[in-house]
Amino acid sequence: MGAIEQFAFDIAEVPFSYRGAWIDLSRVVGLHRVADDIHLVTHTGGMHPVFRLVPHLQGTAVAAQTHATAATLAWRTETGEVDAVFGSVRGIRFRGRGLGLRFVAGADLTPFTGGYLFRDPLDSSVTLTSYESGRRYRFTSLAGSPTVTGLGVLRQGDRWV
Repeated sequence: MGAIEQFAFDIAEVPFSYRGAWIDLSRVVGLHRVADDIHLVTHTGGMHPVFRLVPHLQGTAVAAQTHATAATLAWRTETGEVDAVFGSVRGIRFRGRGLGLRFVAGADLTPFTGGYLFRDPLDSSVTLTSYESGRRYRFTSLAGSPTVTGLGVLRQGDRWV
């Protein structure tokens, strides 16, 4: 067992986060609320799930085992894996090898809840404005380009990256 493996934990009980980040990756999405999927959760203005993170292979959701340590959160299948690490208090880096990860925003957008997905006019990066937290979440791809559904969709509709 490597030194970091002794710090493995159950992601259903302990969020994967970084000191001072105000965001985490967790199945805990609210007070006494635990989801089946891991979510990106913000703690700005309360505790709000922003995205549901769903492992997928060629556009189809697949079951994956999760493994969390102090340094990395991983989704693993027989065909590949996705790793998540905090690059700083302001960003999480994801890397997939043979497996993709879909970031699914809530289906309903109201003036007070949900998220609005758009491309930034300055650099064309995909951005989601979260109405619960008042924050924006930007996707920056270092290799390849993300597939996006629901850009500019108002009210009900699918929104994912």
